Amino acid sequence: MAINIQDTFFISHGSPTLSIDETMPARHFLKSFQQKVYNHRPSSILVISGHWETTYPTVNVVSDGPNDTIYDFYGFPKSMYQLKYPAPGAPKLANRVKELLMSSGFNRVDQEKNRGLDHGAWVPLMLMYPEADIPVCQLSVQTNHDATYHYNLGKALAPLKDEGVLIVGSGATTHNLKMLRNTSAVAPWAQEFDTWLKQALIEGRYEDVNEYKEKAPHATVAHPWPDHFFPLHVAMGASGRDSKAELIHTSWGLSSLSYSSYRFTAQRFRTSLPMLTPRIRASLEYIYLFIAVMLFCILVVMHATYVQQVVTRTLQTFPVSVYYFQFVSIFKLSRSYYSLFTKLQFAIRCCNSVVC
Repeated sequence: MAINIQDTFFISHGSPTLSIDETMPARHFLKSFQQKVYNHRPSSILVISGHWETTYPTVNVVSDGPNDTIYDFYGFPKSMYQLKYPAPGAPKLANRVKELLMSSGFNRVDQEKNRGLDHGAWVPLMLMYPEADIPVCQLSVQTNHDATYHYNLGKALAPLKDEGVLIVGSGATTHNLKMLRNTSAVAPWAQEFDTWLKQALIEGRYEDVNEYKEKAPHATVAHPWPDHFFPLHVAMGASGRDSKAELIHTSWGLSSLSYSSYRFTAQRFRTSLPMLTPRIRASLEYIYLFIAVMLFCILVVMHATYVQQVVTRTLQTFPVSVYYFQFVSIFKLSRSYYSLFTKLQFAIRCCNSVVC
């Protein structure tokens, strides 16, 4: 039984050295992801990576073994090219992604059977889920379209959350490789853009984020090419219109490379209770059913006793009215039972929604 997921995530994966550099705060943040950020196990993971650009939405379909580890970076330490992240493929999820997108007006969705996971997917996942035992599917971005297009793409994928799929956008909140400097001082333009984005997301100004080129300071400097920013729009769209954004990590590297990462949480039936496991939820459903049956039996006994008393008194006083009172009583009893079960059914649905 898949858990109902209310969160989507955007992870700034930054430099590929995130995979080996223990001095990077973002690395320690991702390694503590399950303990401090999200401690529920998804049925599968869909990653939207800024390192896979295609003309049309494309999913990788790996059905005959683990995903290959793609080393799409150059000139880094040799040890990085020996890392592996053999997470199983998720062909059913890939087909479901295609189905949802096409039913939402995306007329063409391609599938790639010979592609594994690029470092925008496997580097953060290697730290977040090091066991590599959760099926992973990757979805491409289309830089020939705009941010609103990717937001709508995310909206089309929202039903996956109800199927236990964790949706993760992987990119960067600032990404201009020509502006990187080997200094700890944060570039003012990068800080201003990062601050604007944080305020816009936390305040729920998603339309402004979709129109970042016109609304944000230094937008084209922060993102001269939008490939690493569009995964954020997908995660934002998949979270739902009334979702709440939360900054879950921020740090900087090479003067202008922001590692700011966000959680988007749907607001339906919010509760302070922790998410319960499927086994506990099933147990609660049986408890609700037991209570409903007990209340029903009590009502039957009480109503039957009342009817018997009324019929007895009526029979003694007005024998000809017995059948009339019996008919009226049975009719009222049926209405009472129907009303009771309708209310109980509604209450059970509400409870299940709250604890999911």
